Amino acid sequence: MKTQIRTGVAGAALLVAVTMLATDVAWAAGPDTRVAAAVQRRDARAAAALIRQKADVTAPLPDGATALHWAAHWDDLASAALLLAAGAKVAAVNDYGVMPLYLAATNGSGPMVARLLKSGASANAALPSGETVLMAAARAGAPAAVTALLAKGADPNAKQASKGQTALMWAISEQHPEVVRVLLDAGADLHAKTAQGFTPLMFATREPGLEIVKLLVERGARLDESASDGSTPLLVATVRGHVETATFLLDKGARPDGNLAVAGFSPLHWAAGKAESIITYDYPVAPGEWAAAGGIPSRAAQLELVQALLARGATVDAPASKAIPRFGYYLFGIGRNGFDIGATPFLLAAMVADIDVMKVLLKAGADPRKTTTNRTTALMMAAGIGYQDQESRIPQADYLAATQFILDLNVSDLNAANTEGFTVTHVAAWAGFETVIARLVEKGAPLNPKNKRGETPLDITEGYHFSFYFDRPAASALLHTLGAVGGVERGGLLAGQTKKDEVEQYKSKQTTGEPAQK
Repeated sequence: MKTQIRTGVAGAALLVAVTMLATDVAWAAGPDTRVAAAVQRRDARAAAALIRQKADVTAPLPDGATALHWAAHWDDLASAALLLAAGAKVAAVNDYGVMPLYLAATNGSGPMVARLLKSGASANAALPSGETVLMAAARAGAPAAVTALLAKGADPNAKQASKGQTALMWAISEQHPEVVRVLLDAGADLHAKTAQGFTPLMFATREPGLEIVKLLVERGARLDESASDGSTPLLVATVRGHVETATFLLDKGARPDGNLAVAGFSPLHWAAGKAESIITYDYPVAPGEWAAAGGIPSRAAQLELVQALLARGATVDAPASKAIPRFGYYLFGIGRNGFDIGATPFLLAAMVADIDVMKVLLKAGADPRKTTTNRTTALMMAAGIGYQDQESRIPQADYLAATQFILDLNVSDLNAANTEGFTVTHVAAWAGFETVIARLVEKGAPLNPKNKRGETPLDITEGYHFSFYFDRPAASALLHTLGAVGGVERGGLLAGQTKKDEVEQYKSKQTTGEPAQK
């Protein structure tokens, strides 16, 4: 009995041990991912052999991708057919919510898309973001894949969740006119809007070329639909520097002022000016929208558009109710401090010393006496109020010529000051334009006016406006020669004294050990 009992206990222990060992082996092995791994490394022969051996065709790799995902990714139709016949799950998703059909659509593979749809994949499948497989196929520019999806019931007007973009917008943005036609024929909404109110036509006018723009207009796209920020197709085309597109829209009847009330500026404002910022000149030959970061790239095209806008009734003296959008960072004057709020196109042209554009605007009836909301004049603009160190590349000679051009109009009050007390002499001192200062003083501009901080032009040139501001030695030397004086007290410097006086006082203090006299 004892022996039998012992033998029974030993047998039970052995059975438990064997069972535990088998469990450990199974746990260590994990899912059988050999098929997925073979397809991933594009070893179709090994994958086929494993499938014939009844290896698992559904087991996912660590990121959730199955063998069918990889077959779709590599556009491997033969392996996909074997996998599907062996029971691969056509709707499987990886850890990111991506299904095989999305990968096929991203590749633009019509045959793979059709094969997966035939096996039951949903034509309306979407990522967690709401991006549908139809959007992926449209972005890829694949008419056959798009057609296959639409034939199986894909919704051409489904919207991506966060931005509200449709498949039509993707096809337009990626410049795929064939896909655009297929989607329109299937009922894609020409008037759909993104979360920000952008329409398909606005997406088209962002890009170069007229083919898609013309197609959308022929199909009934509305020329003057507006986004929430006031953008219209015409304004978008202008900001992107697509003059041919802008002119086409004007010929078709687009309003030349766009949605000025909401946007705060018109196409003419943008066309007449130029953006100079820290990145304006970084992309002079860059593709796409970057080429227009500083304004309309082509000089001839800029003048053509200004004239086209005016010929079709653009309001020549419309004031900008908002800062003109710029690319990059501005230290002073533009946007942040409001020197372009209320600016007319003429004022914006003056700010970048553009005499040619100013002449065109004057011929159309522009009033050079208009000022911005803070009373900055055209003469102040031309004298350099928008000039920035390390940013502006318009030469001083151009500012001098623009200043003279406006002086010759005999409409400028040389004593005028804006709401910060800046006169034209302050402005030229700020920019460090000694030639402009000399011309202004010669014409009667005041030499020692004070702004609201009590600063004279000399103070500005010697670095008193901001503590980090650079001196303007050439302009300062000229002002000294002309007899200019300072107007603010800084340390030992008294009103009416110059930095030379301050240096002398400092030397005296070091010699005597006494504080400088005030």
